Amino acid sequence: MKEADFQRQVVTLASLYGWQFFHPTPGFGRGHWATQQLASGPGFPDLVLVGDAVIFAELKNEAGKLSNGQWHWGECLKDAGAEYYVWRPQHLEEIAERLQRWKRSQ
Repeated sequence: MKEADFQRQVVTLASLYGWQFFHPTPGFGRGHWATQQLASGPGFPDLVLVGDAVIFAELKNEAGKLSNGQWHWGECLKDAGAEYYVWRPQHLEEIAERLQRWKRSQ
């Protein structure tokens, strides 16, 4: 499964359960793809979800590996007490269970 397809599934679940979400938009510049937001280094997580907690999620396909920057951001977020995950398609049921714990009344 492509990461973009997996991301659509996670965002669909987040929407279903009333979570707000943010995805930094990548852009091409200086000869490579990079997130266009100002950050202290590369590798900011793919999704920020806000519901009963703030979740930072790095999304990978089954074969995807974390870059050094992604690993560093994850460690910094965990050290700060953030809820941080590296999610893969095989975790979809687990993701649904986590997001379902809180459903915003609409």
